[in-house]
Amino acid sequence: MEIQYNINEIIKDIHGYNFTKIEPLRVGISLNKYYVETNDGKRLLLDIADVSEYERRKKVFDNMNLAAAQGVPMCLPVELGLCSGGKEIYQLMTWCEGKDLDSQMPTFSETDQYTLGIKTGEILRKIHSVPAPDGLEDWYIKYHDIYVERMYLALEFCSEVENYKEILWYFQRNKHLIKNRPQTLRHGDFHTANILVTDNLDLYVIDWNLMEYGENYADPWEEFNRINYVTPHFSTGLMRGYFGGEPPMEFWDLFALYVSATSLIFHTHKFYFDFSQEQRDESVQGVKNTLMWFDNMKNPMPTWYLKDYNG
Repeated sequence: MEIQYNINEIIKDIHGYNFTKIEPLRVGISLNKYYVETNDGKRLLLDIADVSEYERRKKVFDNMNLAAAQGVPMCLPVELGLCSGGKEIYQLMTWCEGKDLDSQMPTFSETDQYTLGIKTGEILRKIHSVPAPDGLEDWYIKYHDIYVERMYLALEFCSEVENYKEILWYFQRNKHLIKNRPQTLRHGDFHTANILVTDNLDLYVIDWNLMEYGENYADPWEEFNRINYVTPHFSTGLMRGYFGGEPPMEFWDLFALYVSATSLIFHTHKFYFDFSQEQRDESVQGVKNTLMWFDNMKNPMPTWYLKDYNG
């Protein structure tokens, strides 16, 4: 269970700010985020964590600054420091208005969904424009070591999903595509629930705190495995916004590999670690959806992609 911090004691250590309003938030899974206002009119998000998180949070803070420098619309990093006598850390970010795009998507017209998809793809491309530093572990080795063993647990837990082995066979036939892939900066948890949308259809990326692969540098195309493909129009717009037009065929081949492998891993994780039956059912449906999208892994271009749609 997440620790509850004494916010009144913590703010005494955040110098240079006179907080006139502090409201606890329930953002994502965190219990320790607060909306704050200062006497000079600043509206900020305050995030508290244990000091053991400092090095990881510092990497996230630095990555956010790199993304902000590319013009990514987002909650901007303001300050990171120690508080509570060095026992906790705090992070201040600019406050962004809006509602999460995931919940709001059904309220938009197909045209607006497509437009939001275009904007989302353009934002993701900006994040991925930051190259990885030299000296990172080879992507093929990194991905293979982390994912392959987990994926093959499906042999034990996936018998109820017809044709699930098609995903394993597709992976074996196409895993060579992972070799020599570039690595770039990534958000780490990029999906519609982590994007805020305003009444004017402006978008802001939030919740950068998930650190993948130790530093959030990896194959940029693998980050498409987390996105909620909630409507065909949004999803089609997303792809075209990212590529500035039609995605190349090599993208679809890797997209099918990454999305299908992730669906299998998600499914086995829910069974292996004894999640609730509802969560297990959700994971089963995820694998079934993946197989349907790719015609049992016979076509890497998903069925929801509106190839003839022009907006």
